[in-house]
Order: sequence, then C-alpha cells, then structure tokens
Amino acid sequence: MNFISLEYLLISPIVCILFYSIPQKYRWVLLLCSSYFFYLYWNQWSVMLLFGMTMLTFWTGRKITKSNGRGCVILSVIICVGSIVVSRAINMPPVGISFYAFQTLSYVIDVYRGRVKAEKNFLFYMLHISFFPQLVAGPIERSENLLPQLHHMRGAGKDMVLSGMQRILRGFFKKIVIADFFAIFVDAVYENPAVGNGPASVFATILFSVQIYCDFSGYTDIAVGTARILGIRLMENFDRPYCARDIQDFWRRWHISLTSWFQDYVYIPLGGNRGGFLRTCVNSMVIFLLSGIWHGTALTYLAWGGLHGFLIIADRVIKKTNFKANLPLYISQTTTYLLVCFTWIFFRARTIGDAGLIIKSFTAGWNLDGLQQAGSLMGLSEQNLVHVLLCLMTLPVLERIPVEYERIRKNFLGNLQWMFLIFVLTALGWLDLFSRNAGSSFIYFQF
Repeated sequence: MNFISLEYLLISPIVCILFYSIPQKYRWVLLLCSSYFFYLYWNQWSVMLLFGMTMLTFWTGRKITKSNGRGCVILSVIICVGSIVVSRAINMPPVGISFYAFQTLSYVIDVYRGRVKAEKNFLFYMLHISFFPQLVAGPIERSENLLPQLHHMRGAGKDMVLSGMQRILRGFFKKIVIADFFAIFVDAVYENPAVGNGPASVFATILFSVQIYCDFSGYTDIAVGTARILGIRLMENFDRPYCARDIQDFWRRWHISLTSWFQDYVYIPLGGNRGGFLRTCVNSMVIFLLSGIWHGTALTYLAWGGLHGFLIIADRVIKKTNFKANLPLYISQTTTYLLVCFTWIFFRARTIGDAGLIIKSFTAGWNLDGLQQAGSLMGLSEQNLVHVLLCLMTLPVLERIPVEYERIRKNFLGNLQWMFLIFVLTALGWLDLFSRNAGSSFIYFQF
C-alpha cells in the first residue's frame, strides 16, 4: 500500500489506535496481520515470494543452530539473490524484493557468524521481515536491532509519538510538495532528451537530484516516524548527503543501510582495504557495480554504479596527496555535489543513448532565447519557477527542524506549530498535484 494513498492515511492511524488499545502481549499479532495486509494490498502473488523467502531463511537459521549449516547458507544466498536477478531479468520485480531479500540474507549471515542467535518463533521472524513501515523501501534493518524491539513492544511515550508524527509530516512534505512537483519538470526533459538544451538539461538534472533525495528520504521519514509512534526505533538512512565533502563521505550519508550492508557482507569479506591499494580499488569497484545491478539490470544503472566506483577510486588517489586538504570546505562540497548530479543523469535516463543526449545538450542554448526555450520545454511559468525556488529554500530549513524525541520535550508548543505549518503546506501541495493529475509512487518502490 502506497504511503501517499488515501487508504494508507485511513488505515495506518487505525492500526496505531488498535496497537495501544490491546494488551501488550498481543500487539505483535496486530502488527504481523497489518504488515501482510499492507503487502497483500499491492499484489497477492508477491506475498508468496515474501513468505517463501521468510520460511527458507528461518529454516536456515534454525539449521545453523543445530549444525554448521554452511550449505544451507549458500542455498539461501543463491535463492534470495537469484530471486532478485530473475525478477529483474523478466522485468517483473515484486515491490520491495531487494530490500527484504537483503534483510533476510543479513539475518542468515549474522546467525552463521554468531553475531545473533537464531529466532525460535517463526511468527516473530515473519514480523521482523515484513514490518510494514520499512518493508518495501527500507531502511534495510539488522536483526540485532529490530528483533529485540519486536519482542518487547512497550509502546512510545508522548514525546516519541509527537516526534514520529512530525517525522511523518516532514516525509509527506518532501514527497508531495517537493519531489512530485519537481518530477513534472524533470520528466519534461528526460522523457524528451533530443529536444532539450543546456539550461533545460542542467536545471532538470539539479531538480532530479533534489527530487530523488526528497522522494527516498521522504519515504524513510514516514517509515521511521510510523515506527516511532509504535515505539520502534529504525535506523537512519540519510544524513544530509549533499553536504558531503567527498564521494566517500556522500556514501556514508546516502542510503546508509544499503551502504553498510554491502560493506559488512561483501566489501569486508572480499578483503576490504587490507590487501593493498590496488586490491582496495578493485573491491570498491565491485561494490559499486553490484550496487548498480541491485537497482536494476539496465545499462544505465551499471554505468551509474561504475561511475561512483571510479569516483571513489579517484578520491582515494587524490587523498594520497595534500591537494584536497588545502581546499575550502564549500569548494569540496560543491564539487562533490556536481559530480553526484552528473552520475544521476545515468540513473534517471531511460537508456545510455538518452544519457548521452542529455550530456551533449549541456553546451547549447546558453542565451536569452535558450533560457526562454528551456522554460517553455519544462513548463516553468513564473508561478512554477517561484514555487520551485521556494521549495529549494525551504528544504534546508526543513532538514534542521528537530525531530529527535529527546529534543521535542524542550519546546513542545513550538514543535506543534511546526507540525501545523507543515501539515497545511503539504495539504495544499497535495491538492495542487491532484488538480494537475500529477503525483506518483515512491521511486524506490521499483527496487
């Protein structure tokens, strides 16, 4: 069920109310039923794969406890990864498969390594994998964090509930007011790359960098906020990534749960940075190529991952000199942001050829006529341009609004005022999108 659907807005509050209305020992039953209901709402067949993967990895965990179980671990890896590959190859990936497949794999590997004990209760394990706020687009939770919380669901205090509500509103604002609005102008260029010019292509690429951030981090905000209302603390998935000082720093801040997953379960087992500089570079490239494939089998995703791998290696080379150490922070941050924007061209473009057309158009049309042509192509009226600029100015302020429940207590009324303002702006943005027949599902639902 889509977070921005009316069904979710009606059903999720009912789940939260019921959660606090029933005895604590039955709350996990409510969440399990709700989680499978939310997933069934999308596709009845997809839930069979979710259940099958859950059953396989639960059995693997129990098998490891009784014996070495190495063969079972290999079998689980082959089936879980194979399911992703096959669904990508036939272009019919079930919603969220890459997320819950990686979550089940991390459980199996952690049990095999002895980091966590195998879960004995199959139904609790089902809830751990299918927990509805983070099922379809993460964050990719580790069993050592989520499972203990599901076993002891005491609920949330007033400050934590208010923090969760504020976090949800921030997520809706990012998605509806910013991401879906920007998508209108991004699509106008990227769906017709042959007719674009420099100003249109550059501005659309910048807008896409904001769109994908607000879309994905907006989902995470809603997921983390919903879990907080239920008394569950999910890991953070973003940390102001466009403030990164270099590409390595960017990946410490962007999609943190996926980055840490690849680091713990692929990069370090490959040798990490222990085998010398050349081996480290090879391992880094492997990780980012796999990250590209994780997003899809299209060559554009492979190119996107390969570019990031190349930039990581280049960054390592540069760090061996003192060149970057002497640069002002704002120059490093700007350079990093522009490099990331360049890689987003391949992520957003439908084909490598389209990406080439976008890049080729960068040098054309930098005059008054070209600017007018860009505005016409993108549908950027003066009113829309003001809306875009206001969104770009609002986002940094929005990111600094405190949503930690420890700080909510210090300024309770002030936070209520912020929540009311964000609610009004989000409602207006939603009405605007409905009037345009715009708006979309979250980008990362397809992964």
